[in-house]
Amino acid sequence: MKKYKIRPYSIAYFWKPISALLFVSMLFFILIIISGCTDKPVDNPVDKVVESEEVEYFDIDEIEPLYYDVPLSHEMQDYLRQLCNKREIPVELALAFMTVENRQFDPAAISSTNDYGLFQLNIGNHEYIKTQIGDIDFLSEAGNINAGTYWISRYYPRIKNIEKVALCYHHGEGNVGNRTSTEYSRAVLREYEAYTKVTEDYHEKTGNASMPAGLSGKK
Repeated sequence: MKKYKIRPYSIAYFWKPISALLFVSMLFFILIIISGCTDKPVDNPVDKVVESEEVEYFDIDEIEPLYYDVPLSHEMQDYLRQLCNKREIPVELALAFMTVENRQFDPAAISSTNDYGLFQLNIGNHEYIKTQIGDIDFLSEAGNINAGTYWISRYYPRIKNIEKVALCYHHGEGNVGNRTSTEYSRAVLREYEAYTKVTEDYHEKTGNASMPAGLSGKK
């Protein structure tokens, strides 16, 4: 058979290096595509924003803190909120008891039956309370608020009914008997509802902004 010699600069002469170059280029191009696909972040449903839901934001510094119109300093009201949050009782309920028991909010008040301070805690319970929360002054605002919120927490939130909590607070749980409502329990309920209305009006005024911790007694 006659053999033919490939002449330089012919198409056949350059075919092998050209085909090799094309193969390498295609391989490189495929690698780039694969790399781009793997580097693309996976959509996270949690990160997606629902466009139809409008969220209104407020500048927290522009929101005036909620302070009730009672003869307690802002500092004492903040302390009251902290204890109510800690003991899981509404601040409105604590204020209701203080209003019914000691409408003048006189921390030094002692009744004829030896009930002390803002919450009018009877002297017969003082030693027991001290064993639970430590040594306190029942005639100081801070000490009586600490003791009073503790005393309420013995009944609430275990008992959700406001009037029954008031009966337990006033008579002692073992002495409530068949009582379901008295003049005292109705008075506490009225004050609780009045303070709750103040809180609700505050939330309505400030909108749906996230409140700084402790600004209200609502959880």
